[in-house]
Amino acid sequence: MTDLREIALDNIRNVLENKHDILQSGDADDDNAFVMMLTLTALRKLVYIKSILKTLITKKLSKQNIIGQCALILGSVELLYMKTPDYAVINSYVNLVKAKTDKYVAGFVNAVLRKIAKQKDIFHRVALIREYLPTCMLSADIIVGFPGEAEEDFLETAE
Repeated sequence: MTDLREIALDNIRNVLENKHDILQSGDADDDNAFVMMLTLTALRKLVYIKSILKTLITKKLSKQNIIGQCALILGSVELLYMKTPDYAVINSYVNLVKAKTDKYVAGFVNAVLRKIAKQKDIFHRVALIREYLPTCMLSADIIVGFPGEAEEDFLETAE
């Protein structure tokens, strides 16, 4: 039996590489529903998922490593939009990438998906704000110093 996540990964890979836009599915109706829901959710939320990945990734995956990129997209979708347990998602995609590429890419996928799992609540809140207030901008102001602090006190602390 073919792994359903592998079918979804092939679907995303084919669409991103512009090979074709015909999506594969699983054998049974339940399998088909899972593969299609995972693939289509990934395509629908692709811009948001890529923005999340951009904030979390400091190293870039090479363009040739499309499998790692697709695994990160699908893993992010499952973590953020499906009710699959975090450990199952992370383990599945790490094993899938390890089987198709090498252990270094699998370690990279593991680290990024764990970061997403830890910060899942923040991403949900931001998505909720964006849904109801699409033009909303989030920012932060950092105040340095204390009320009543003199300039000399501030400079002494800054040194």
